Amino acid sequence: MYRCVAEVCGKGFPRKVNFCPFCGTRQGAAAQAAPAGRWADSGAAEAKAAALAAAQAEADALARAAERARAEERSRAEDQAREDQAKADEQARAARAEALAQARNIAAAQSGTESRQPPEQLTPEQQSALERLNKLKGIGKQATAPSAPAANPYQPQGNGAQPSRPPLRKPISKSMWVSVAVVLGLIWFLARPSDPAKKLQGRVDKAVAQAQDCNIDVARNEYTSLKADKASAAQLKYLQDIIGANAKKCDTRRHRAKAWSELRPQLDSALQNGSIDLADRRLAAFVKAWGADDETRDIDGRIDVRKGERLLNEADACIKRSDRSCAEAKLQAAEKLQRNELKTRTELLREALSDLLKRTVLDQREAAPVPVPAPVATPAQRAPQAAPAAQPAQTPQQSQQARKLLTEAERELRQGNYKAAMDKANICATMIDEGNRECVALKNRAERMNRDLMNCVAAGREWIDDRCQ
Repeated sequence: MYRCVAEVCGKGFPRKVNFCPFCGTRQGAAAQAAPAGRWADSGAAEAKAAALAAAQAEADALARAAERARAEERSRAEDQAREDQAKADEQARAARAEALAQARNIAAAQSGTESRQPPEQLTPEQQSALERLNKLKGIGKQATAPSAPAANPYQPQGNGAQPSRPPLRKPISKSMWVSVAVVLGLIWFLARPSDPAKKLQGRVDKAVAQAQDCNIDVARNEYTSLKADKASAAQLKYLQDIIGANAKKCDTRRHRAKAWSELRPQLDSALQNGSIDLADRRLAAFVKAWGADDETRDIDGRIDVRKGERLLNEADACIKRSDRSCAEAKLQAAEKLQRNELKTRTELLREALSDLLKRTVLDQREAAPVPVPAPVATPAQRAPQAAPAAQPAQTPQQSQQARKLLTEAERELRQGNYKAAMDKANICATMIDEGNRECVALKNRAERMNRDLMNCVAAGREWIDDRCQ
């Protein structure tokens, strides 16, 4: 063995080292110990270890002896305590029997004169007997209170006495049983397993709804799941037919939506630029290929309004240049569109056209040549008056104008424009062909219908198809 040369360390190590592994001191020649010294140190260590082992064994023996002594002392103390307790119990039983006998004698003596007192209210004799009993048992004064059931002298205290028990539980009522049965039935009704066939049918209905909403992939996945869950062949065939029928419709709907998304900006741009005819042609081609819906009808209405406005502008220009035939054609084309947005302006232009017709007739009458009066005949030359002279014959031009005015008045009457019909019939009967019976009859008819219309509206009713309803 080798040891550290430092006195404060002195620890050994099995082989020669240059530095102590414990304190780090440099080892020199002093660290080389003789073999004899090493063997001597080894013998001293063994002797020391043997001495320590002997001392430890002696200490253990002493500790075991002390433990045995303490155990014997505890055993003797427990035996003495049991003997004392037995004696105290015997004395307590004797005192209890004596107190009980005294209490019974006192109660028997007092039973003829006064009623028996409850156990909670003890007489002085009973209280003194109870105190003696408690003193023998070693119980303090706090235990002499009559509230403790065990200290009651009237409680039977014999070998055959039964210990006190808690009161019996109240029996469960019928209403409680009924309530429990109802709750259990409700739980069973809610938690019972449903019919597998109904469950599968519900899944089929949901898959059909998905297919009708164009969720074809979801419907097909559900079809695969139903097939794996052993759905019936009829259910699978029904679902497959629905998916196949809606797949084509949904594909067409998707292509139509794509085409409409491409066409809509072009239509808006054409309407903004005033290319109404181009927008109309493109919309007509789309409707022919894909069919109409609310959006196409809305765009078609906007195009019709723009076309009607253009026709009314052209009719206004025709009226300004006194071209009656042009204005009439434009107004008829605008009326065929049947747009409520154009109705007010169309009526105004109709009135302007009627005024133009009046001015035209007046100008024609003013420009007509004044007839030369015939020479006055002498009485001799006068022929006998046989009959009144007939009215002068109409010229072909006047007859044509009268017929045209009569046709226009009848059209206005059919359209419900009674005032315009009255004006044109009046012009026909007074300026073009005076006394024309057809014009007069049409004028009277228009006046009558206009009067009926005013009376119907005043009465709060509706005028439909030339009748008040």
